[in-house]
Amino acid sequence: MANSTSPSAVATTVTGIAAGMALVHYLQPVLVPFFLAALLRIWGDAVVRSTARMLPRAPLWSVRLGMGGLMVAVIVVICYVLAEGVGSVIHQIPVIVSRLDTESQRIAHATGMKGARFFSRAVNHIDAPALVQWLASGIHEPVEIISLTLLIAAFMLAVPNPENNPKLEILARHAERAARQRAIIVHITSSIQSYMNVQMAINGTIAIAVAGACYSFQLKGTAFWGATAFILAFIPVVGPLIASALPALSAFAQFAAAWHAIAVFVAIEVIFIVAHNFVLPRLQAKGQNIDAIAGLLALGIWTLLWGVWGALLATPLTMLIMIATAQFESSRWFAAVLSHDGRPETGVDSFADSPTEMDI
Repeated sequence: MANSTSPSAVATTVTGIAAGMALVHYLQPVLVPFFLAALLRIWGDAVVRSTARMLPRAPLWSVRLGMGGLMVAVIVVICYVLAEGVGSVIHQIPVIVSRLDTESQRIAHATGMKGARFFSRAVNHIDAPALVQWLASGIHEPVEIISLTLLIAAFMLAVPNPENNPKLEILARHAERAARQRAIIVHITSSIQSYMNVQMAINGTIAIAVAGACYSFQLKGTAFWGATAFILAFIPVVGPLIASALPALSAFAQFAAAWHAIAVFVAIEVIFIVAHNFVLPRLQAKGQNIDAIAGLLALGIWTLLWGVWGALLATPLTMLIMIATAQFESSRWFAAVLSHDGRPETGVDSFADSPTEMDI
């Protein structure tokens, strides 16, 4: 068997990944809602099973229908809160710009420099009609993607779980091969479920804590800032910074004292630091095995390919790529690079007697 890290194997893997990236960029309008719906379906199955264990007498179809309806209701409420909050924040922009000019002139005067209304001049150079058109198109895209995601998720609920799909037996044409494929699917599903369970719990706690902090500082739009923190918490590094800066700017526009905005920023940053650096690593120690540098690089690549949606999906998609490339001897080196400990799990260890390439 050829060495998995030979130049030809590396070139083949890199070429295949580059071609795949070009394809996913071209198919973004279809793949983004599909992957979002798949995540909802996978996480929803875990919630349904947990609920069914707590309510053993309830029919499974009623539990599934109830949880599906609850998820849709939560998504609609979050979208409504975000839409209302964005409108409020847009109205604060002139006040924020004026305050920033005032503070910059005060600092310039204290340091002996020439002060200028830099922020106001920058805003005056913005083409307002073009900005409004851009914002309108930016709002239309999320609504379209979310609607398509819910539609695809509804169809996914009507089909059997991938590991139980009878088509596997037909496609594999061999019982052992079908068992290996089923083990891989179960491994991918369980990994994503573990990631989603931890993320939902942590992000929900962050959202409540951020909303509580904003309420204690008497900041307007408490629900909006909590929902914003919940969404941005899915984006590593950049998300917490934005989730801290936006409420601070809003506080800067609402209160005369600058320390109020600084206190809001510091409080929210502390919440994210505690959650992401102390709580999250312990909970995800067994569910996520992605190297920190590789994760940041993947975040940049997926954001370049799919924008904000790519940033939200960067971690689960990287996990999927890591598990998929670990199945083949020729690409297992790439999975090892992505992994934190250099030993990516294949999910078929119980079926493999040797580290040979899995036939999937």
